[in-house]
Amino acid sequence: MRKSCTALVGLVSIITSVVASQVWAQDENKQTFAFNAYVRTNFQTGRGGLAGERIDETGGFAIHGRLLEGQYFELSAKTAWADTSWFRFTVAQGGESFAYTNVWPETAGYAIRDLFYQIDHLPGNPKLQAWFGSRMYRGDNDIHLFDTWVLDNQNLLGGGIAYCGDTTVEFALGARRGSTYALATGLASDSLAPGTQRYMLINKVIVPHRDRKIKTNLELHYIPSANTTATINGASTPLNIPSVTGIMAGFQYPLWNGANGFFNYGHGDVMGGIDAPFAAVPTQPGLISREGSNAAHIALGGVNEFPSNFGVLYAAMLRALKPRDTDMGTSFSAAVRGLYNISNHLRPGVEVDVVQYLKKMTLGRDVNFVQISPMVEYGLGKGMFGVPRLKLIASNIFYSEPVAHYGVTSQYAFTVSTGLELWF
Repeated sequence: MRKSCTALVGLVSIITSVVASQVWAQDENKQTFAFNAYVRTNFQTGRGGLAGERIDETGGFAIHGRLLEGQYFELSAKTAWADTSWFRFTVAQGGESFAYTNVWPETAGYAIRDLFYQIDHLPGNPKLQAWFGSRMYRGDNDIHLFDTWVLDNQNLLGGGIAYCGDTTVEFALGARRGSTYALATGLASDSLAPGTQRYMLINKVIVPHRDRKIKTNLELHYIPSANTTATINGASTPLNIPSVTGIMAGFQYPLWNGANGFFNYGHGDVMGGIDAPFAAVPTQPGLISREGSNAAHIALGGVNEFPSNFGVLYAAMLRALKPRDTDMGTSFSAAVRGLYNISNHLRPGVEVDVVQYLKKMTLGRDVNFVQISPMVEYGLGKGMFGVPRLKLIASNIFYSEPVAHYGVTSQYAFTVSTGLELWF
């Protein structure tokens, strides 16, 4: 385990050293080098929550808030050549820290999220771009309070080309490991051998609209047929997996200042940030599939800061899932966070999160709740997103029915959290 971690650190060091040496060696070509990072970490204590645990996560299919998410970091290294091309390398890690567990983390806790090269201006046509490698392939507009990319959120190995005029049109073709089937149980003895890989054709369009942008995303998914094996309860079974397809389409529309509206629809076996993981049904003993399922999302997210030193973040999402041959489930999630700037750095406020299941799909997991969280932020930067920022949060959650936490069943949970969040 320690050797694997050492190998990962060694890989990071080698890549960083190569990139750095190129920066020093080619300064005459106006090469630049920069780091970017996102970091969050916190400590929690209370009734119903542990370090880095979201006490609102009862396991239902509704979208939940991000207020008490656990530790996570991303570190990106980017080098550019004469403003025409660049290379990005990003390593990330999520989960409990070594300082908390006193156990050296498995390499599974780490991921190389970006390893790709992009040419911003192809020779002969400066409006054409191209990239190749492995990357997080998503836009720059998420719903912050839900930590969700409604429009697009893919990870793939492949490449793409884009025309960047007044309107941007981009196509990408890539692949990732994928299977028509997934395990229906979490038993350690169960396993599903990789059978094939998923191919994706993605089209993005960005159209200027007044001083903002309308964005669309279309994804076509295809998994070819394959032969593999599944081990269920110790018994190995050969599987002849049929081919399967999926389609996902969505758009993002600018509403009033600071707000965006989103719509997303998926049919069949698709993967992404909004991939309807609950829209799966048993197809063979011990296995489930999303083939023939449907999912739709209508969402709103925004932030507004006012001259009176008051700011508000808000989000809402209506979600509908329709697994094959079963009833449709629907849910509504909403979150509002208001903060008041006492000074350039100190911001007290409160966040309210609500989850309401309009039609439940699973018993015991689809639980309605209201979460009320007074907080104080101290940010070295100004504004609602001023960072680095320190947080003190007292979170109270009220469930519509008893929920079990570590052997204790209650309709109420409470936690106090201190945390740090920054990006640069």
